[in-house]
Amino acid sequence: MLDTFSFEKARAVYTRLASLITGDPSIAPSSVAEEMISELHAEIRSTGALGENVCKDVVEWIQWVSNKERTKWTKASLKDYLDARIWEVGYQYAIPPDLEGHLYNTVANINYYAPSMMISLLYWTMNRPRPAMPVISELDRLAGYHISLVNDLYSYHREVNRMSKGEVAAAIMNGVVVVMSEQGLGETEAIRWIERYIEELEDEFDKVVDGYDGEQVELVKEHATRLRYFMGGNALWSMICGRYQEM
Repeated sequence: MLDTFSFEKARAVYTRLASLITGDPSIAPSSVAEEMISELHAEIRSTGALGENVCKDVVEWIQWVSNKERTKWTKASLKDYLDARIWEVGYQYAIPPDLEGHLYNTVANINYYAPSMMISLLYWTMNRPRPAMPVISELDRLAGYHISLVNDLYSYHREVNRMSKGEVAAAIMNGVVVVMSEQGLGETEAIRWIERYIEELEDEFDKVVDGYDGEQVELVKEHATRLRYFMGGNALWSMICGRYQEM
């Protein structure tokens, strides 16, 4: 529903959500939905440091997406777009959030990917902190790219349809558009290009896992298995999601 709001209205809603998530005593829930959000995150915070970190990452994500003009990202390269996209969906971010600048102008030389709310939530369910290891960060990046592009393939025609209808706040924020521009391809060719690139990401993911022989090999393999479930679950959800089927 929020993606049908104007930028200003969506920002106001996000700001209120952030207050409910952090337990701001000056903000009282005013609906059943807000009560549910408040109670859920209060329960998460009550579990300790990992729970507090989940809520912190959720709020950081809300603050970032409520300060961005999404359409500008589609004018970037595919890498820059994806580095912005994985942060927009709350998966991870390529640099510490810069709420005043434009992310796609600053990510060209990024070599570190930090976890955001989805990864924090994953490790909260495991009741342990995420290992600070370069190989884990790289696997997170590859999975984040995969998740974002699979979503884009299934949501593309809906976004085009909404834009053609002139719906409020509708904007084509999609990798298909980026590839069409960057590669000089038509719509069908760009979709096929992304499908091949998704397969390449899967192959690269497997090579990183199979080629790793450093410390805590079993932990890395466990993390990779969880990310594979994450990617597979996302693909299945994208196929059956009612929102993506709307035309």
